[in-house]
Amino acid sequence: MFGAGCNSHHKKPVLWFILMACFCISGVSAGVYAQENSVESVSTQTITSYVSRAARAKQQGQWLLAAQALADAARLTLKNGQWDKAKELAYQALSIPHDGLTPHETAYLLINLGRTLAQIDEQLNDPSHSLRLQAFHLFNKATKMATRANDIKALSYALGYTGELFETEKRYPEALTFTRRAIFHAQQADATQSMFLWQWQRGRLLAASGQRSVAVDAYRQAIKLLPSFSLSSMGEISTERLYLQLVDLLLKEAQQSRDNITKATLLRSVRDLVEQMKAAELRDYFQDECVDKLQAKVKDVSKVSATAVVIYPIMLEDRLELLLDFPSGEMKRYSVPVDNNTLSAEIHRFRRLLEKRTTNQYRPHGEQLYEWLIAPFKNELESLSIDTLVFVPDGALRTIPIAALYDGEQFLIEKYAIATTPGVKLTDPAPLNRRQIKPLYVGLSRSVQGFPALESVPEELKGINDLYDGKLLLDEDFTQTQFKDALADRQLNVLHIATHGKFSGNADSSFILTYDGRLSMNQLAEQIGMFKFRKRPLELLVLSACETAQGDERAALGLSGMAIKAGARSVVGTLWKVDDIAASQLIRDFYRQLQDPQASRAVAMQRAQQAMLNDMRFRHPGYWSAYLLINGWL
Repeated sequence: MFGAGCNSHHKKPVLWFILMACFCISGVSAGVYAQENSVESVSTQTITSYVSRAARAKQQGQWLLAAQALADAARLTLKNGQWDKAKELAYQALSIPHDGLTPHETAYLLINLGRTLAQIDEQLNDPSHSLRLQAFHLFNKATKMATRANDIKALSYALGYTGELFETEKRYPEALTFTRRAIFHAQQADATQSMFLWQWQRGRLLAASGQRSVAVDAYRQAIKLLPSFSLSSMGEISTERLYLQLVDLLLKEAQQSRDNITKATLLRSVRDLVEQMKAAELRDYFQDECVDKLQAKVKDVSKVSATAVVIYPIMLEDRLELLLDFPSGEMKRYSVPVDNNTLSAEIHRFRRLLEKRTTNQYRPHGEQLYEWLIAPFKNELESLSIDTLVFVPDGALRTIPIAALYDGEQFLIEKYAIATTPGVKLTDPAPLNRRQIKPLYVGLSRSVQGFPALESVPEELKGINDLYDGKLLLDEDFTQTQFKDALADRQLNVLHIATHGKFSGNADSSFILTYDGRLSMNQLAEQIGMFKFRKRPLELLVLSACETAQGDERAALGLSGMAIKAGARSVVGTLWKVDDIAASQLIRDFYRQLQDPQASRAVAMQRAQQAMLNDMRFRHPGYWSAYLLINGWL
């Protein structure tokens, strides 16, 4: 062994994409790591095909193809949790003769196999860590081969992954030495992805060594490199994990600071960093580098609303941090000692029980979440003239309606109007101009394509049209062609869609139903996206009867991201399948409340939900809380 102990500092699979995304070896794409390393398991047939490919290549004396195919089979088998089988395949790849391979080819093959062995070692309960030692030797040999080939990019990877092994051993001085050498060679090769990896690694190592201020600089260097990546090459890298590690460092710095100005500066830095993270999440979800390019330049919540406070719940591994941005410009932080796993489990239980409209089993969970998310600052809110809470939800918090949190006597919506946003800096805050509302209403009431009828849709649309006269496309008139043509009206600024729809963890598999087909969320956003470039923006997009996949954090992200992608100032959507009659009543009341010039969009939604609360038929939050007002709340 080159060291003792095994306590991995971070999850390595998210890093595999970098090596494999960059190189092709003799026409065999090593990018298979980025393409196939998804969270889903790999079929046995796929793995068998790689093994068969290796056998054919060996028969033909194509040693590189054979070794690469076995290495890929080992990686995919590892992904299925078959550690011993993966180990066997990796050894088979190692046993193949290297005759005829160039130093360049050998270096990348050894790095590939070294990463596989290191990952297997992490999963096996082997106190000798023999595989880790073998990985170390493979990286060492790859370093020599890369040097011989004068391949400084490969040299950077070999050195960097050696540093990662030392990090696993908690031998931070040695890890830093190798990591700095990897950064040097990545700079020489102008390899931004490699440089990103090792700057991040340097940040972790410096933080673990107690050098926080220098670690912060390394993390910022890594984040600065992120825009250089195309999303298709990023694979499964957890940019959220990168941001949260830096957020954690800055919060600890703020906690220890005795200077109020320094502390305030650090908290603002945390807020800005969270905003950056939210924009990066949207780019990743929509696989669109430009999805946030037209974001508003909001610098301070005090410039948005004098009666709203913005709340950033930050779910760290060991605790929950609540960062509040007050209308005065002051920022405050509250730390809650609940770890991520415990909080997430409680969120999922609350969400599941909210949908059971025949019981009140949700209440103790709603109370517990209230204690964690609201109680720490409730007294301060009550002392101020605050009427609206704007949440920038993180992780599993995207899957629940904050309005339904319960203090033992009242729901949160009974005290405050609630809005959510992917990020304040992604918001276009402007009050609704009620004198220039021109709506388009589209919907399905009939059963089409195997989906059940939505019998209350005609009444819902008629009731809204009586309030705001607009163009209506119902049932057979709601075709994809007629919908696209109707969107061409440049005066249009409110779009109401009442049809079946579903948000999933993937934007392309999310859709809304038309009479003659389906529109993916990306297709819908493209058609609506023209509003971004019009003088009159899309003030309001209502997705009635659509739902997000239960408990799917990325699906909920897609729902909130629609406001940004489509260029809408506000979006109203639902977290789960709602009761047809209740939905029709709530939505009509929401539009009715919007006629009050004193009511913001958030207050209009609050009043509509409160009206449901006062109706004994629909008092259960399963009827009314699924509706979220997203983005602009004014």
